[in-house]
Amino acid sequence: MKYVIKNSFGYYKFYRKIPNSQKQFIFSLKTKNLKLAKKIVSSFLIQSTPYFLYLQNLSKEEIMIRFVEINTIFENYKEEALKEYTLNI
Repeated sequence: MKYVIKNSFGYYKFYRKIPNSQKQFIFSLKTKNLKLAKKIVSSFLIQSTPYFLYLQNLSKEEIMIRFVEINTIFENYKEEALKEYTLNI
């Protein structure tokens, strides 16, 4: 999976560039198991892909103005994905 990387401690992280900006959205998946990390990322991507597509239509200036709002929305998607992951264990 292209959005999953392993950090130096063996935990997996999600990272993806925010369209039309130089910023990335990064968060820890809090697991050392690749299979579980892929499930969490899959859940996050299902929820967030329409929003990523919406961001592609915005200009760089609009994204920078609304960056706090964008980050908050991604944080909400992240919390939902992590919550779904903990319910399935």
